[in-house]
Order: sequence, then C-alpha cells, then structure tokens
Amino acid sequence: MFEQGNELADIDQACISDDGNAIGMRFHRADAAAFDLWCEVSRLNDVFHLLASLAKAAGDKRGSEPPLPPATQNETTPIPILGAGFQAGHGPDDIRLLIRLHGFDIAFQVPRSELAGLSAALSRTASTLSADRLQKN
Repeated sequence: MFEQGNELADIDQACISDDGNAIGMRFHRADAAAFDLWCEVSRLNDVFHLLASLAKAAGDKRGSEPPLPPATQNETTPIPILGAGFQAGHGPDDIRLLIRLHGFDIAFQVPRSELAGLSAALSRTASTLSADRLQKN
C-alpha cells in the first residue's frame, strides 16, 4: 500500500526517445519531490488499462460516478486516433471497441446488450457531424 499524501502536483518536461520507441516525463509531487519516468510506446496500453481500472475501482469505492459532462461541449483534451472498430473478444459476451492510436491500441469492453445502441449512436452522431461540416463549407 502506498503512503497517502504524496499527491501529484504537475507533469512536465515530456520528451521522446531518440529512436521514437519510448516517451518520458517528469512527475512533481506536492511535497516538491520529482522523478522522471520512461515508458516504451508499446506498453502505453498497459498504462491506460491500469489507470482506467484504478479509476473504476475508485468509483466503485465511492459508490457513485461523477456526473457526465454536458452534452453541448466536453472540455477534455482530445487524443487523435488513427482508426476505430469492433472486435470479438475471448467469449460470446466479450465485444471490444478497439481504438488505434500512434504505436499502440486501446480496447474497451462493450456489453453485447449495448452494442446495437452504441453502433446506432455512433452512426447517428457521425452523420450529424458530417452534415454540419458540409453545411459550413
């Protein structure tokens, strides 16, 4: 178990290895201590999975999820993707939404019962945004 109180204060000095196979950054703690961390790009999916799993466990412990952002505009920083698609997993109820990023993939598990609704919502939203874009040009 980790000692509580050494909270993250900032992340800076992001850099890329000379061969492009790793990224690095400096983490600053609230107590002014800092450390550098390097991660191979091929391991970033593991980092995202760990962070998402911990966030889910923290939400389960709180007993409630934070409210969803307004439907009008989400102010989170977007991550550019190279592609997306659905993939069968290891069992009949294991459906995955696969997001291809630059050098690694992230898979999200989608309940089979939600697949049709998610597909329809994605299609509807894509059509709406495409139409908006065409009308503005």
